[in-house]
Amino acid sequence: MGAFVHVPHGELRALLTRCTAALKPGGLVLITLKEGEGQATDAKGRTFSLWQDEALRAVFAGPGFRVLDFHRNESRLGTGEVWLGCVLGREGAP
Repeated sequence: MGAFVHVPHGELRALLTRCTAALKPGGLVLITLKEGEGQATDAKGRTFSLWQDEALRAVFAGPGFRVLDFHRNESRLGTGEVWLGCVLGREGAP
């Protein structure tokens, strides 16, 4: 769900809570977000919410997700940006 990178910090938890209702038992969610603090706007006018790992994990725990896999990768475009990739599962799910 790459579009989550544009969701403001204060809205991500509520959005994830709504997503839990759509997940089947054992379902997974893949989220990729940019690392950093605050927000950034690129040359095309797109606004990105930036995250730190610890703050992101706290947001995931609110709707009952657990981090099953986590990756931190530099952008393949050579921009120097770092992307956080998270595979989430629901707490209590197999």
